[in-house]
Amino acid sequence: MKKNKPFPVHLLLILMLFLASGGIYGGVMLIADPSGNSIGLDMNLLQHAPFNNYLLPGIILILFNGIFPLVIFYSLAFHPVWKWPVSINIYKDQYWGWTFALYCGLILSIWINVQILLIGALGGIQGFYGLLGTVIVIITLMPSCKQFYSVNS
Repeated sequence: MKKNKPFPVHLLLILMLFLASGGIYGGVMLIADPSGNSIGLDMNLLQHAPFNNYLLPGIILILFNGIFPLVIFYSLAFHPVWKWPVSINIYKDQYWGWTFALYCGLILSIWINVQILLIGALGGIQGFYGLLGTVIVIITLMPSCKQFYSVNS
């Protein structure tokens, strides 16, 4: 593909790795200790949630905010030609990895909003990750980033 990556593309790659590392770490911690104690979560937070413990949220976290952004990072950095993601790429004029980066920002924003709805606001970390989801969407939609991943250029 193209050789010179604009700054927003580099930033998007860094954010995907950052999100993936946090999602994998948090997911592994919740799966290893479904009580949440190891990362300072109280079981009482789940009183209005549809879960008895943090196992299922840990699995969801590791899949959607850990492994998924890691796959997106790989796609954005190395441009593999995989057929299955193209079928769910709603922006046919864009490389599928770009579209999935957009999906990733939206998934993170939805994750944080559902989390706040189910267990309440816990402090700065939710605000940080909510902002991160918004920043991922904004950077993905920046003209230079969109242009870099356009299949027509």
